[in-house]
Amino acid sequence: MYDVIIIGSGLFGCVTATYLKKKGYSNILIVDNQESMSASKCAVGLWKSSWLKKIQKEASISIPLLDELYGIETVKLQNTKNNQPENFYYINVQKKILNTCIFLKDIVQKIEKLGVQTKNHGFQKGKIIFICAGVWTDEILTASGYAPRGNIEKQWGVTLFGKGKISSASGSSGAINTWAPYKQNIFLKLNSSNFMFCDGTKIKNPKSEQDVRIISSLERTFVHLEEIFRISQKKSVNKKKVKVCQGFRPYLSPSTKKMELIKKHDANVYSAVGGGKNGLILSGFVASRFLRLFENL
Repeated sequence: MYDVIIIGSGLFGCVTATYLKKKGYSNILIVDNQESMSASKCAVGLWKSSWLKKIQKEASISIPLLDELYGIETVKLQNTKNNQPENFYYINVQKKILNTCIFLKDIVQKIEKLGVQTKNHGFQKGKIIFICAGVWTDEILTASGYAPRGNIEKQWGVTLFGKGKISSASGSSGAINTWAPYKQNIFLKLNSSNFMFCDGTKIKNPKSEQDVRIISSLERTFVHLEEIFRISQKKSVNKKKVKVCQGFRPYLSPSTKKMELIKKHDANVYSAVGGGKNGLILSGFVASRFLRLFENL
């Protein structure tokens, strides 16, 4: 029997598992039907202090925890609108491999009080179940006989990873291009030969990956990448060396933005959802609260 079974290996799931390991708990099973951090890669990992005004209490708990686990870097991005530098904070959650957790690539069909039923690996016993499955959280809850949390919308994100000789203008770590409130592109130089580029446009409730809005979002992302790359590199992008990361992330409708992050469904069944654009910062807060729940079980 596992001490903890975490369903979903996005930001909430990975940060919680890493924090539990840091505190000495290693008998953890993570179940996901995709590779870890699949959709969360679209979140990039950047933030500014001004973005945290509505979650200052949570951020005061979360930021020191994330710094302890991963280390927080300061990066300078060149604003393409006014050609002025802007300071951001950056956390690379992906650099921590969950090598002391057991990762099971499978689909959870149903949750029971003593564990979870998976499609290909049968029943897995666990003392406490933590659902961090993003947009699929309600589907898992409903299939297990629990009431859904409700109002969890799908939000589409696109991030491009590329290789090549990278130089950045004015000694910055990359560039940021904003064209409307909450719509932005971020070009981030990871090292001398790798970059990451994120399209910050939100597409709510896409029907599928074939949705015409998603296709146009990807096409637009390449156009903006080409523009920013040409500014900093003086040359075009080699698309053969670009890896596209696309994924659905949870978005709460305005009427539920005050909904609790962690919700109890049974004596040993909890879920966490609703990070939205602040999912990175809230992940540390969620991890700290779940540790308290686990130790008080």
